[in-house]
Amino acid sequence: MTPEHYRRDYLSDPKLSDWGFGMSVCIGLFSDDKKKIICVSDERASFGDFSSETLAQKNIPFIGEWIVMFAGNDVEYVADILDAARAELTTAIKKKGHAALKGTKVAAALQKAYAKQMDALIEQKVLRRHKFTLETFLRDGRNKCTESVYNNLRNRIEQVRSLSLKLLACGFDDKEAPRVFVIDGLGPPADRSDIGMWAIGFGASSAMAALMFHADAHALTAWSELNTSLYCACEAKFMAESATDVGRKGTFVMVFDKDSRVQFISPPGIERIRKIWRSKGAPRIPKEALRDVPNLLYGFEKPSSPEEARKRIDAMVGKPGFMERAQKREERKREQAGNLTQSTSEKSEP
Repeated sequence: MTPEHYRRDYLSDPKLSDWGFGMSVCIGLFSDDKKKIICVSDERASFGDFSSETLAQKNIPFIGEWIVMFAGNDVEYVADILDAARAELTTAIKKKGHAALKGTKVAAALQKAYAKQMDALIEQKVLRRHKFTLETFLRDGRNKCTESVYNNLRNRIEQVRSLSLKLLACGFDDKEAPRVFVIDGLGPPADRSDIGMWAIGFGASSAMAALMFHADAHALTAWSELNTSLYCACEAKFMAESATDVGRKGTFVMVFDKDSRVQFISPPGIERIRKIWRSKGAPRIPKEALRDVPNLLYGFEKPSSPEEARKRIDAMVGKPGFMERAQKREERKREQAGNLTQSTSEKSEP
């Protein structure tokens, strides 16, 4: 099924993102005293007039104790990037004689492969017809091209460099410490290991907001128990489903440790967690809030009555009924004072 915008522009080559392969959320977080890493992603892929919630795997075993998840609009290049990085790291492993790798080396290999992929795309899409390689263009382009042609080619090169693709690499390094890196091809790999949790994709903001809420309110950390971390990770995915094209049904949950032991939660298991979350954990609108919100609004016009003045004070202090309660307290104090005076007077009479 051809995507609608490809039908409108038949000169453009269709991309995987045209069918929604890259639209997703991917979440990684540490758990169980940093002994385990939880990876959560959706599996949605849409094809114009139809879609599947369980078709696209966005959680890929990479090398050793490392998993790579991906999100963005240019996911057709993921396989080539991973293959190139894996080849470089495999060579390094053979030289060392063991499979443990520094986390920074894994991230650097992915970033290097990403950069090479972009350079190859620039040469194929922009420079080949002008008989340039990227190296020769950077060296001789300004001298061999007119200013307008040179500037046009530079602009097109920058457009190619702006691939909409992010990688989330999670794994254990040579010191058996969990690491998580974000690779986007634009700058050095971003190490999020100190935070111990991160998300990428269209639903990343919602997912991170949910995780940060639990970090502040319920002390969610890399040392939290696995059951707590798993629930929070699933909730973050559920909250992210409000974002465009984040799959609702195809949630993939995996837990792995430094010894490559892997566990999963089945689709029925995910639906069980979702059902509990919807009934007991999903955000609700409290009736008390709906009752009080109108009483918390106020303006600066002159009060039309003493009652209106009291309501304004209530709203400004954020306590509906505050002035009424204060007035009743004063009345009780006066009444008690009157009773005390009367009792004292009766006792003093002969």
